[in-house]
Amino acid sequence: MFSSPLGGRKTVIAAMVGLVAVLVLVIFLLLWLAHPPLARAFMVLVVLALGYAHAVEPFWVDYRTVSVGIRGLPRVWEGTRVVLLSDLHLGFAASAGWLRRVFAQVLEHRPDLIVVTGDLFAGGTRGTPQEAAELAALAAPLGTFAVLGNHDHFAQTSAVRQALEDARITLLSNQALPLHRGGERLWLAGVDDVGTGHDDLEGTLRGVPDGEATILLCHNPDLVEEVSERQVSLMLSGHTHGGQVCLPFLGPVYCFSRFYRRYAAGLFQVGATSLYVNRGLGKALLPFRFLCRPEVTVLVLRSS
Repeated sequence: MFSSPLGGRKTVIAAMVGLVAVLVLVIFLLLWLAHPPLARAFMVLVVLALGYAHAVEPFWVDYRTVSVGIRGLPRVWEGTRVVLLSDLHLGFAASAGWLRRVFAQVLEHRPDLIVVTGDLFAGGTRGTPQEAAELAALAAPLGTFAVLGNHDHFAQTSAVRQALEDARITLLSNQALPLHRGGERLWLAGVDDVGTGHDDLEGTLRGVPDGEATILLCHNPDLVEEVSERQVSLMLSGHTHGGQVCLPFLGPVYCFSRFYRRYAAGLFQVGATSLYVNRGLGKALLPFRFLCRPEVTVLVLRSS
């Protein structure tokens, strides 16, 4: 058993929202004292920014193609296209129609393999939402694989597992398996969620031979330094949402990570391991995204 950290996170988010609201009010009052028309223009900009953050940016998906080096990648795997999705948070502010359009765009990128790094569902006690049926569209020649995130464990985990099975998505729960192409192997491993204490990194990698190219799926990037010690070639994560709400010149207001903003989003090199952190497709806690568009990543594998 574990204690849900949602209450603490909501407290942090509420504090951040309150701080930003106070800052906006102070700026407005100072502008009003100096030049009332400028203060009115400032408030118009604030209202427009809120509208954009709620109704525009959360649905403006960034389809990003990134080449990543994999140490020991067999020649036959060169150029393999892996689509990375994360943090869909189905059941929270995303319609089935929008998901259908996004997934159609995903397939237009001709993925060889599709992976989902957790938080497929928003959580709660009512099982999985109707939008879960859209996951069945995510099909690729080498298969579609997923790991669970903290919100998946906040939901009815048995219902989550059944929804993935119905969508023909293979769940990797502290396990690794070899993918075969042209007689050569690429290992795909998935570790369960770190934040809720379901992870077993040692057990996940126990059967992977030393030196063979390995991709590890892990919802939370906080595990990356331990993963690097195991000489894993590539780790794929989400969880941070890239901060979800970012400020000009300052970056993310807050990131759900013990490293805070160090691994907020993008490609990193941590020792022997390349880490890619996806900004996520959905939203959590607040129905806003600002200067942090939802992301679908197309990873092109290269030998390193």
